[in-house]
Amino acid sequence: MKVIVVSDIWGRTEALSVLYLRTFKDYIILDPYSGSEKNFESEGDAYKYFINECGMEKYYAFVSSYIQEQHYSCNLLGFSVGATVAWLLACRITAGTINKTACFYGSRVRDFLNERPKQRGVDFFLAVREPSFNVLDFSRQLSAMPMVTLHKTRFSHGFMNSCSENFNPEAYRHYRDWLKIWANGA
Repeated sequence: MKVIVVSDIWGRTEALSVLYLRTFKDYIILDPYSGSEKNFESEGDAYKYFINECGMEKYYAFVSSYIQEQHYSCNLLGFSVGATVAWLLACRITAGTINKTACFYGSRVRDFLNERPKQRGVDFFLAVREPSFNVLDFSRQLSAMPMVTLHKTRFSHGFMNSCSENFNPEAYRHYRDWLKIWANGA
């Protein structure tokens, strides 16, 4: 089954492409910058560019439109802002289009807890801490939702992204292996 990867604020990077070449047989990467590599110098630069040039609403509209134009079911995988987009899609798109969803450290999901996933199999990977909100309260709300499996990690936001200052090679290897199994239907 095709995996649609929804990137974070860094967009399409060489490291992201390498991860998915080694992890999935059939995938496409959607990013906020239409496939153009930006090579940001810092996370702050990436964040400012994302807010000024794209933003959450535009990114959601782009990914939503792409998925609704496809004529196949997919697995949806998102990271950070991409995880928030994936969450919204799992909540808003009718069953059958999205088979299952994995969201890694989608901290802005806290703004959309009034929405509930329509699809079974939403795996949510929570960072150990977030600077802008209480992770414990957030995790309680997520764990109470039907169709959501909460995975509390011991890693910081960005642990899967080698561009992030919070990249963790141990977590990367572990969750890359988890994603291989997830993508193949287990």
